[in-house]
Amino acid sequence: MAIAASKTLAIAEPRTRAVLFDAFAIFDPGPVSLAAKNAIGDRSEEFMRIWRTKQFEYTWLRNSGGVYKNFWDVTKDALGFAERHLGLRLQPDTRQSLLDSYFKLQPWPDVPAGIEILRSKGLKLGILSNFTDAMLDSNLANAAGLKLDVCLSTDRVRRFKPDPQAYAMGPAALNLSQDEIVYVAFAGWDAAGAAWSGYRTFWLNRLRAVEEHLDTSIAAAAAQFDDLIKFLS
Repeated sequence: MAIAASKTLAIAEPRTRAVLFDAFAIFDPGPVSLAAKNAIGDRSEEFMRIWRTKQFEYTWLRNSGGVYKNFWDVTKDALGFAERHLGLRLQPDTRQSLLDSYFKLQPWPDVPAGIEILRSKGLKLGILSNFTDAMLDSNLANAAGLKLDVCLSTDRVRRFKPDPQAYAMGPAALNLSQDEIVYVAFAGWDAAGAAWSGYRTFWLNRLRAVEEHLDTSIAAAAAQFDDLIKFLS
């Protein structure tokens, strides 16, 4: 995935009428890591690395094999793999507390004010996520006052990103053409998938990860919500 340095804070074309976010571009996954640290202690970082990796590996494998489970069930399966891989024997209530942490996410600190600025520009705003509707509803309830026009779970089409059917939910729900929507990704692979599907894509690279080498290009990448606002100005 190529990102030219000169494009880092490029200006989006004025035809933008809506912005769709991946859930993690809105919600900080920190509570999940904290729950793991409280439950597992010194091995929590290794546990989280395996758990997260398997979460997404399982979604991609299920996309490829045509055998669907929703993201909540995939998350349970991935947790079970991580537990067995590390030889852990978690108590049922500990395991449940880890899973429940996905319902207790909070917006990144710069999100509420940033969303209001984008709304003031007349943009339609929404989430397009692999999270189930229940996961999205719970986390939006934690973010009182965060106003979005659409909240789309890929569970509705029984396909995970980066499947084109998942990304196609955005234009249909917003009643806009795809080139009128900017997609904001949290992960590099999602940025690539959205670009493949035809979105003008902004990678909100909060973790400053290395870009993927996936033979595509995205419109811009930066680490702060303010950079997204500049891009959309």
